Amino acid sequence: MATSDQIIRQRARAAILAHGASRPWGRPSVPRSSAVTDLTLAVLARTAAAWFAPSLEQHLCVSAMHGRIRLEGHIDNARPLAALKTVLTRLPGVMGLDQLITVEPLRKAAPEAFLAHL
Repeated sequence: MATSDQIIRQRARAAILAHGASRPWGRPSVPRSSAVTDLTLAVLARTAAAWFAPSLEQHLCVSAMHGRIRLEGHIDNARPLAALKTVLTRLPGVMGLDQLITVEPLRKAAPEAFLAHL
């Protein structure tokens, strides 16, 4: 019985062989969106999160199902999400993006300190 890693490697080789002849040598060969499995898509999404939003990597749970990427977690800064969302929607095989993220900004001072200044 083949393991999931062996199956992924076999599919990747088959996709490269099937599409490699039609592509120039200078361009990378990316399998068609129908050839990208959910496991491969999840790995691509986690790698993109590590590259484009390293500050959020530890706080996000990234998964994929039926071509949709799902982001879950609690973060304190939403700025890196814009770039990450753009990158994730451009991955091959992505049919949609579900964001279940809660943004909880860090407070630098207690609320009582703000009330004292009023």
